[in-house]
Amino acid sequence: MTWVFIFRLVVAGLLGTVVGIEREWRVKEAGFRTHFLVSLGSALFMIVSQWGFEEFLAYHDGLRLDPSRVAAQVVSGIGFIGAGAIIFHRQIVRGLDGEPEDLFFRSVFLDTAQLARIVMAMDCVDENRVGATGFSQGGALTLACGALEPRVRALASLGPFLSDYERVWEMDLDLDAYQELRDYFRHRDPLHRRHREVFERLGYIDVQHLAPRIQGRTLMGTGLLDNICPPSTQFAAYNHMNCEKEHLVFPDYKHEVPSEWDEAALLWLLRM
Repeated sequence: MTWVFIFRLVVAGLLGTVVGIEREWRVKEAGFRTHFLVSLGSALFMIVSQWGFEEFLAYHDGLRLDPSRVAAQVVSGIGFIGAGAIIFHRQIVRGLDGEPEDLFFRSVFLDTAQLARIVMAMDCVDENRVGATGFSQGGALTLACGALEPRVRALASLGPFLSDYERVWEMDLDLDAYQELRDYFRHRDPLHRRHREVFERLGYIDVQHLAPRIQGRTLMGTGLLDNICPPSTQFAAYNHMNCEKEHLVFPDYKHEVPSEWDEAALLWLLRM
């Protein structure tokens, strides 16, 4: 049995190494060591989860343990890493060299509206009392959903991403979540000859331009120390709204969830 465990660990380490080397070759953030350790650690935890307590249970009749709990945490951790690698990597500029309908986030925005319609069509749902809420990218998708499906009655958006791209670039804050804007110009248009064209096309997936379409009551939250999604870009979306709205401004918060936000958002949504 020991050799089986060793074999599983070796295979996991090799597979993680392959993925890590590929990412280093493509100059990605997480490389060989990260993926090797994550793969090896995940395999080890799974082995412990499945076989690590057999001897203990043998001496304690009637005692039962759920081995799936450890495995569930491994799945959650891998999912978290995968979300960071997939969701936030070069999706703003994906499709930018094609037609507006080729933009990745255009499809994502439309999917949020389609999901709202599916929910509203369910027998157990009152279509007149459907709301949406989210933080960061979820905050942007909340606004997009409300704009593209006007029957959404209430929205609560915290620190919305995907707003006023040109403002982000002008402030030299195209870092972290917006880093791909700078990378795009560095690799595709170093002299910014297509500057105006690029930002006009990005306007198709800019939530500030969707904001006037929102009809549902909208609560927005902004941390004034937010250096991921600059406050002025969030205000751009808020100022374009013509619906009933309220803005909670948190002077001492960065790109994070303030302590009072969850309760405020819940009360806002319950008022539908």
